[in-house]
Amino acid sequence: MKVFPVLSAMAVSLGTFVVACSSTTSSSSSSSSWSCSATGKCSSDGPPAESDVASCDMALADPCCGPYYRAMQECMFNHEQCAADGSQDVQATVNQCLPENQSFANCLQQNCVGDGGTG
Repeated sequence: MKVFPVLSAMAVSLGTFVVACSSTTSSSSSSSSWSCSATGKCSSDGPPAESDVASCDMALADPCCGPYYRAMQECMFNHEQCAADGSQDVQATVNQCLPENQSFANCLQQNCVGDGGTG
């Protein structure tokens, strides 16, 4: 799964970070699991760069926003939309997960990234 430009722009305006995690299917109660190093579902998706994997792992480990980041990524994997050319349809995918995206954005706005929620 690629970096979502909509979220990247939001994060830049907040002075923080948004990273990409890629997805992989695995069944656990009809939802999927994903990892930061797997390739997304769209045919044009390639493996993520090492720097994206490291940033994704860091976002997941964050005690404040990590759970929101995970929920957002899981939703976007479960509802990933692919365009006719095999690339990810970013806007269609983001639209499928607006509540999860908003929860993550709210966490970032609280400025608690990496500080255990004391921010």
